[in-house]
Amino acid sequence: MGNLMHKRRLTPKEIQEAVSQQTHELHEMARSLSFWLNGVHYPSEGEYLEYVVRSYLRRRIPKRFEISTGFISTLGTSRPTSGALEVTRNVSRQFDILIWDADAFPPLFRADDFVVVVPESVRAVIEVTKCLDAAKAREDLRKFDDLYELYSPERQRFRPYTAILAFSSKRSMTSLLQMLERFYLFDSNVPIPLRYHAARIKGRDVRPLALPGFIDAVCVVDQG
Repeated sequence: MGNLMHKRRLTPKEIQEAVSQQTHELHEMARSLSFWLNGVHYPSEGEYLEYVVRSYLRRRIPKRFEISTGFISTLGTSRPTSGALEVTRNVSRQFDILIWDADAFPPLFRADDFVVVVPESVRAVIEVTKCLDAAKAREDLRKFDDLYELYSPERQRFRPYTAILAFSSKRSMTSLLQMLERFYLFDSNVPIPLRYHAARIKGRDVRPLALPGFIDAVCVVDQG
């Protein structure tokens, strides 16, 4: 009986082309949308781009994960000197896409694709934009920066993957990286000692200290 397993060596070009097909699919969906809605109703186009990305992701991730839009929230308790138990609520800003583990963690609130979920359930947080400029990038970075307050030391092992996904940008990737550097050096809410510790070890082949406010990726579909 012969060997039923078929092996073939793949070239780097073949691998690149296979991966890029998925990017082309997403780009073509966005371009088709732009044709129909250009100059008609810009807010609807932005909302539909979020829907396009959510639909795209649903076809590619395990069923245990839900893809929604909404907020991340925590409840905390403390007992001050008065002795009365105090409960505090901490809520993030709204994110375009939350990928969360629906098997292990029920939502705090859900209405169709809109959810409020606990930090431990979230696996990825993505902001989607049609065209990424400096103002939009700073706005998104501030939203991610707030995650530092939600992921306390006991929750750091649940830190989600964070990303900005843009379909185009008026700025080069080099310019965007420089803007990221300036933001984390001067504008971030993460305590300064932690920021500089993360920057100091970033050049090594290890992941920086787990800082939920630090973004993992900025992807511009037509650039990289």
